[in-house]
Amino acid sequence: MEIELNLRHRCIESAIKKEYNQAMSDYFKRSGHSILEEKIDLCKRALETLDFKNLRVTYSELCSGADAEVILFTDSLQNINISINQLKIMI
Repeated sequence: MEIELNLRHRCIESAIKKEYNQAMSDYFKRSGHSILEEKIDLCKRALETLDFKNLRVTYSELCSGADAEVILFTDSLQNINISINQLKIMI
């Protein structure tokens, strides 16, 4: 599962919350629940486990107003990962 995050007007934490809320809303309006369930799970786990303050301090690209390609994704072991401009970062 990959989620591209738009950080032009919000930080990474707010962007993930927005994606989570949208996926929850879509879940009750549409079919295709398996993909939405994966997205909801990824966002929820990220919100519960990531140290957003540290991530924003360490990587300025994760702050609001950044013009970077930011992807939240899981690897084959379902570990949460983030890439900035196609480079995986340490979280």
